[in-house]
Amino acid sequence: MYNVLKASLKDARRVLLILVVASLVPSIVFLSPTASTLPSAYAAGVLSGISVMPSDQTVKQASYFTVQFTTATTGIIHTIKVTYPTGFVMGGTKLIEVSGIGSGSLTVGGQTLTYTVGTPVSVPAGTKIKLMFGNIINGATTSNTVAIQTNNASPIDSGTGSFTLTQITNSMIAASAVSNSKLATNSVSSSKITDGQVALVDLAANSVDSSKIVDGSVALVDLAANSVDSGKIVDGTIMGADINTAFMIRKTITDSVAGNAVGWNPDGTQTYFSISESAVDPSTSIPIISFTNNNIIQCDAQFMIPGLFIIQCNVAPQDGSTLHYIIINVPNSATLGPPITPTSAPQQQK
Repeated sequence: MYNVLKASLKDARRVLLILVVASLVPSIVFLSPTASTLPSAYAAGVLSGISVMPSDQTVKQASYFTVQFTTATTGIIHTIKVTYPTGFVMGGTKLIEVSGIGSGSLTVGGQTLTYTVGTPVSVPAGTKIKLMFGNIINGATTSNTVAIQTNNASPIDSGTGSFTLTQITNSMIAASAVSNSKLATNSVSSSKITDGQVALVDLAANSVDSSKIVDGSVALVDLAANSVDSGKIVDGTIMGADINTAFMIRKTITDSVAGNAVGWNPDGTQTYFSISESAVDPSTSIPIISFTNNNIIQCDAQFMIPGLFIIQCNVAPQDGSTLHYIIINVPNSATLGPPITPTSAPQQQK
């Protein structure tokens, strides 16, 4: 009888242990920190339906922006941050309109606009929110990306939106609208100007000075007829470095091996000299000749062929004399009377 009671007592203990363990299992499962029980504000998601639209899609222009997105995570949104690329001017940005979230205020910090909700409440996932900002100055880059983030104590959702700007074209510029202050130093070279397209009406008064022109880059083909008058040039600003050598060239030739090679070999007897010069073109060239060591001697160009001109002096230059000349190339505006074409070069005096 004792043994039977002892065995029954052991069985009762086993049953009691099983019951105790079974009663604790729901509590253990309930306390497990699964993702479904974490606050939504700590489960950062990806915003969807992002749209960033400027009212003016031209670079460097003032614009207002409509920013729209759909939330991915339920959470109490305290702030919405919208960050623009470097180059956009944000300092004067104003808040125009808000929808999908409570009223609030806007602050600007660098490239980031922060919208702070006045009375934050829980915003369900799938909520469409729209913010409209005014007085943003577009940057100079055509392809741009804006970062958007909703926040509580930490980020809730985030995402990016892209938009494209267009460069300013000639058709967008009013006559005389390009002024001196709009051009960066050395920003205009002949490669930036379509031949013959710069006309008088395109330039504001005093809009071009030497600092706006790459040295030596203004050639004859870059200028339309009557495109430059004195009102378009700041007084005293045209320097020698601004003149293209295809338009005007100045040279000094000494009585030396190099000078003799191009035709200058004074010896006190010769009065004619054939000077080789690649800038000479009979249809456009005007040679100007001078001496610095003898004011009595006067020389003039008597004949030209491409790459060469012949000069005649009233007195034979002495051995060792130095020749100075300037070649100016300008098109002939008019011819009065029939053209006269020499058949041969003047003959050297014996």
